[in-house]
Amino acid sequence: MVRMKPAAAHIPANVYAWLVWGVGGLFVLYQFLLQVSTSVMSEELVRDLVLDENGLGAVSSSFYYSYLLLQIPAGLLVGRFGPRTVMTLGLGGAALASLIFGFSHDIHVAEASRMLMGISAAPAVVSTLTLAARWFSPAKFALLAGLTEMLGVVGGAIGQEVLGGVVHLLGWREAMLVCTAVGGLLALIAWWTVKNNPDSPPPGVSREDSPKLREGLASLKKMLRHWQLWLNGIICGLVFTALGAFALLWGVPYLQLRLDANLPAAAFASSLMFWGAVPGLPFFGWLSGKIGRRKLPILVGTVLSLVLLLALLFLPKLGYWPACGLIFAIGFTQSCYVIGFAIAGDITPHRSHGTAMALTNMLSLVVSGWLLQPVIGWLLDLQVKSSLISAYGHALDAEAYRNALLLMPASLVLALVLLFFLKETHCSGVEA
Repeated sequence: MVRMKPAAAHIPANVYAWLVWGVGGLFVLYQFLLQVSTSVMSEELVRDLVLDENGLGAVSSSFYYSYLLLQIPAGLLVGRFGPRTVMTLGLGGAALASLIFGFSHDIHVAEASRMLMGISAAPAVVSTLTLAARWFSPAKFALLAGLTEMLGVVGGAIGQEVLGGVVHLLGWREAMLVCTAVGGLLALIAWWTVKNNPDSPPPGVSREDSPKLREGLASLKKMLRHWQLWLNGIICGLVFTALGAFALLWGVPYLQLRLDANLPAAAFASSLMFWGAVPGLPFFGWLSGKIGRRKLPILVGTVLSLVLLLALLFLPKLGYWPACGLIFAIGFTQSCYVIGFAIAGDITPHRSHGTAMALTNMLSLVVSGWLLQPVIGWLLDLQVKSSLISAYGHALDAEAYRNALLLMPASLVLALVLLFFLKETHCSGVEA
């Protein structure tokens, strides 16, 4: 077997740095596409796997169980073995999980394969940010972190639009075969292209890869006792609720009923929430730095998001294109959640930033994905049982979905209450 080595010959160092980070960014995009895949397959999954709405929520959210629990271990693995190896194995594992999911015929295999997707996708963000930290100067890290988050959002939009179109034309099993092929190709590209470290580190970057395992565990123990970090992560997840629970799963079936739209039209409308976040993410990051405040932009963005979300749920005779405008605006305003990662950096020492970011990411996804997705499914299932009708799409109408989706504006209200107890950092960090 011939061992493949990263190909960097004849490529300028600055260009190659962007190439290395870009491959990591594609991993982030791909794993986000896998996250949202169930939202455009909901009807087919319910029919082929004999699921109720509660079961559908369980299948979708099972991705998060392993993904979230392995965030910290994934960081330790990247430090120990390097981004290149971990990324390659992660992409290969995600491709295998997609293949198994595409051939599943019952809920247990479907849930197991979604959990394997989560395991494989766990290193995506930390690998990409590690490459950014090693290949670029510290002054560019914030920009690259924002771009990394944007690629995830774009992956969600592509999952809604492109994958939704594949499901509509070919079927959900064939769509998962496409995901398998994409994951396998990206694994080969990662192994061939990525180098763990540049030959000459940029100014301000140490050649030391990462803290040792013992130091990382000590940092984690300290972070677990930091109640402001926990509060910040919970607020981040509550603000992220529409993107995490609506756009990632329940938006497409709701919009099909609310707007009387077919699957591609509903998937396009739902994807606009991600496209709204694309300009929103850098805007709120810029605004926070410009005014030297963290809490105020979160407050304004959350209030606006709450008003827009209530309009989407309650405005009578809402047309398709006005709904699309509302969904895009919700995505833009919800982007204020990204300031939570800046707050995590502000309230922790520099050596603990990686741990703080990982915990913030975990908490935000626990609230918006792990908890709200299945709880909304449970509420929908209760309404099905109370009506004594079990056929998908008959017992559940737009009003039934709206009743369950009221958890989203309630989450935003709770975020506003908790924000009162979060300390303002004025964009200033603590001493290392």
